Amino acid sequence: PTTSVGMAPRSNQLSRIHRFAIGQRLSMAPGGREVSRGASTCSVVFLLPYEGGALRYRVRSDNETFERIVDETDLKPIENGLD
Repeated sequence: PTTSVGMAPRSNQLSRIHRFAIGQRLSMAPGGREVSRGASTCSVVFLLPYEGGALRYRVRSDNETFERIVDETDLKPIENGLD
């Protein structure tokens, strides 16, 4: 008989790929989970690992002195450099 003892469990979770790269400048929508934020531009500092749900990023806004964690759905590319 075939056994799976010693084999790593197979994940049913599909891997996700981040749309944006470290250093990329983006437009960030207003909102926020714990500390509200206004719309602004930001730079991606770190790509957070996929843990289910939305992909997330650590970003630094041009208008703030701290970094935040933001869902990918709240970020979009800056169009024509006008933002």
